[in-house]
Amino acid sequence: MQPLEKIKLACSIIRQFKEKNLIQISYPFENATLNLNDDMFLMDIYNEVTSDNYVPSSAYIIDIPKPRGLIRHFSYITVKDQLLYTLLIIDCFPAIFNKIARSSPVDSLEVLKNYPIDNTWMKKQIRGDLMEKRKPLFDKGYSSILNSDISAFGPNIDIRTLCNELQEAGAPITAVQKLEKCLRKWSPLGHKGVPQVYFATDLLAEFYLKPVDRYFATFGDSIYLRESDNLEIWCKSKSSCKEMLTNLSRILYDRGLYLNNNKTKIVNEKSVDRNEHPMEHKKYGWRNDFKQKYNNVMNLYYRFEQRFFINECSRRLKNNPEFTIALLQHYSTQRININRSLIRFLTSSDAIYSYQNYIVIKWLITNYREPDRILLQIVRQFAWNEGNPYYLRSIARYFIYKHGNDTDHDMIETRSRETTDELEMADMLYLSGLSKDFILNG
Repeated sequence: MQPLEKIKLACSIIRQFKEKNLIQISYPFENATLNLNDDMFLMDIYNEVTSDNYVPSSAYIIDIPKPRGLIRHFSYITVKDQLLYTLLIIDCFPAIFNKIARSSPVDSLEVLKNYPIDNTWMKKQIRGDLMEKRKPLFDKGYSSILNSDISAFGPNIDIRTLCNELQEAGAPITAVQKLEKCLRKWSPLGHKGVPQVYFATDLLAEFYLKPVDRYFATFGDSIYLRESDNLEIWCKSKSSCKEMLTNLSRILYDRGLYLNNNKTKIVNEKSVDRNEHPMEHKKYGWRNDFKQKYNNVMNLYYRFEQRFFINECSRRLKNNPEFTIALLQHYSTQRININRSLIRFLTSSDAIYSYQNYIVIKWLITNYREPDRILLQIVRQFAWNEGNPYYLRSIARYFIYKHGNDTDHDMIETRSRETTDELEMADMLYLSGLSKDFILNG
């Protein structure tokens, strides 16, 4: 594959992945970079990031709320680093695909080119669907089922082991060496963990678990199923399930991985709902409950709230910060005005999660067409408070540049000239309308 074709494919892969993964942090100038149709510019980026002199930036860790006040950690890496990461995976993809693919076509790179245009690519080509895999197993004598998933899978992937196995699989040595250098730079510990929520990481994760898949394929009396880091082992007795649990724990431990104790259960086949997706098992709690609750019942209640001028959006954001994106999408779908409720939330002591505030302001940019003085003042405080993470300041500045006054515009343009931070400079130049020159020449 020629360099220009590779960099264009990398841009397409990243764009498509962003569209499917709304939890990602995304700066507007980065989207403009990925969408800029300029061959010379793209080749300049390609030559820069593939140069031996290119030094990737450290990853920024983003804290995303989970149920019960817990936190999930995701990584942000710069758009140039994202492109380098994807380019390296393109180089390694034939070797990866040979090990993890559900089929073996003549040209694996032709398969990769379909990813940007196929929303089901990962399940078709790599993972399969756990729901479909388990359907033929009911009523076939598999009375006990081991359900589990891997705890903190991505953060526990051993970088040295991963890269050694990539090289053994036939991936280009130079690409693997550069990939290892990048992964170590992006890892908080330097020796384990891969950046979370990236297409390249999804492929590496599948590759890393393939030895586990191969091990359990040798057991004739049990059926091993996996989708991502969710696992099921179907056995003909409870004692066999216990034996498989021991084997699973051991082989994962050998790879630096651990089962999630809270989600590890041995259940009877008759207790399993055949129409429920195994990745949303009732015993796992919030995912299935949320879908049933909000998709079926809450839409009617939202209309009731609107009719009687009741709005509990701020309370829901407080109680369920992990559902912020889904909640706001539901309100948008039902066309319910939640502007006042969002102002109450942002000015309350409950707005403690930077990521949640980021999502709320990002939603307001698109859905709140007539911001008032109070909201602008609230968002200005987020924009210029240096104690906030930069991604929150960035989205707040985007809001006030779009809806604010000349003073707001002047402050952003001044900041674009004064800052020495490359990310902030690109961000502010984009907002102030100077981005094209910066992207092409900066």
